[in-house]
Amino acid sequence: MTPLRVALVTNFMPPHAGGIETMSALLADGLRERGHSVRWVASAEPALPGHDARVTRVRAWNPLEARFQVPLPLWGPRAVASLTAAIRHADVVHVHECINVTTWDALLIARALRRPTVLTQHVGLVPYDGMLDRVQRLAYRTAGLVALGMVDARVAVSPHVAEWFRSWGVRSAFDVIANARDERVFRPATSGERSAARQALGVTGEGQRVVLYAARLVGKKGVDRVAALWPDVARRHPGWQLVVVGSGPLAGRLASLQSTNHLGQRPLEAMPALFAAADAFWLPSRGEGFPLTVQEALLCDVPVVVSDDPSYLANLEGTSGAWLCGDSADMGAALEAAVASRRDGTLAAAASRRWARASMVESYLAVYRRVLAQK
Repeated sequence: MTPLRVALVTNFMPPHAGGIETMSALLADGLRERGHSVRWVASAEPALPGHDARVTRVRAWNPLEARFQVPLPLWGPRAVASLTAAIRHADVVHVHECINVTTWDALLIARALRRPTVLTQHVGLVPYDGMLDRVQRLAYRTAGLVALGMVDARVAVSPHVAEWFRSWGVRSAFDVIANARDERVFRPATSGERSAARQALGVTGEGQRVVLYAARLVGKKGVDRVAALWPDVARRHPGWQLVVVGSGPLAGRLASLQSTNHLGQRPLEAMPALFAAADAFWLPSRGEGFPLTVQEALLCDVPVVVSDDPSYLANLEGTSGAWLCGDSADMGAALEAAVASRRDGTLAAAASRRWARASMVESYLAVYRRVLAQK
């Protein structure tokens, strides 16, 4: 088939941490491996603005992330000019999240240049509490619904995301394409890899156990829930260690917890070793699409303990090795059960069948070709 030229537009790209960033990198690499051209345009932060054969990093104003934990950058005229150049040379434009200002920049340019558009929606309402929730609802009711109506194809990363928007009045169809991870990278560790990974964390005793918590340290990721529950878990299990990976404005909430190892932000390539060391992965988050770290843990054959957020109910309910918990009492017991569970490759095999990257890439290619055929 004829190679495609794709303009991929996101708020940020690596090294900025986030699920959309890592999913988009995997998609871009998969498309290029199949002979397609991808120009990825995103805010430069925390890297420097610049341009190479594959990516365009534009200067952005990002005042809301540090203060309110809302990663919503604004692009100036030079950034918009770079975006226009990328879209002008594209066959199809792929944007993410219907209320992002960067999405609207790209959609308006694509419409003017008559380029077909695909929008991936990763989440519904993200709980921030107070005024931010009201602003978010208003944005979805207005700009979000308009954006979802004007694109040529809509993709939801989970069935519950599509259902949430249908409940708000979106009548156009969604394709559901789960985000994927690279199962060649996230895989069960060998006994030697596991031993080395645990030694690197100072875990050498026979009775010691590692609970891994990896996320941006913001409200939606359940930081307060971890801070409230972990002291009781640590008291009942003196040989357990909570390994915290990530950074963010709520890092101080976890700083004084006992039996805790704070590693800060770690690059993606460091994560397989951390999963190799873990006995369980814990993420009691809310307002999710479906976190990539949960998929990574299961691909590494690590059991997961999560909340009963709709994202987890839609994607994990009934899944072996996944504990979905509604309250702290259930979560403490679930952590004990997860840590005690057997690692025999079963979780990884099932996860690989569900979330292999080849399936995600081919599914997006099918959507791109469909919208091009409709033009």
